[in-house]
Amino acid sequence: MIDVEAIEARIGRPLQNQQQGYTVQNGIAVLPIFGVIAKRMNLLMEISGGTSTQLAQRDFQAAVSDPEVREIVLLIDSPGGEVSGIEQFANAISAARGVKPVTALIDGFGTSAAYWLASAASRVYVADQTTVVGSIGVVAQHMDSSSAMQKKA
Repeated sequence: MIDVEAIEARIGRPLQNQQQGYTVQNGIAVLPIFGVIAKRMNLLMEISGGTSTQLAQRDFQAAVSDPEVREIVLLIDSPGGEVSGIEQFANAISAARGVKPVTALIDGFGTSAAYWLASAASRVYVADQTTVVGSIGVVAQHMDSSSAMQKKA
């Protein structure tokens, strides 16, 4: 088990990698999608940063419902992560496009699961020529039926 307080004592400062939610600037909600993406980042996020799809989707829905927000920007710098939770979050982003414009701005990395989220937005922008974008990846399922085949033979 990881002792967060012991780590903080050892490095002499608190770990400050909490997911930040979104900020609103001139009616535009900016939701950061940074680092490795996983459904439940919790402790990992505290130690090394990253994005929890559960928390990011919660914050995204709050921005959609926020009357102060007229547009949402997903600020993405992520190599991606696990597939669990990505489809649900991408579906929520896609559904929100009919309510408010959703823009993805990729600055640094927008690959794999991060690119899947960006592709659900109304518009996707790439910050510069050094930004890496692409490769949604593969979701596959395999059913091992060798045992059933052996019994049948």
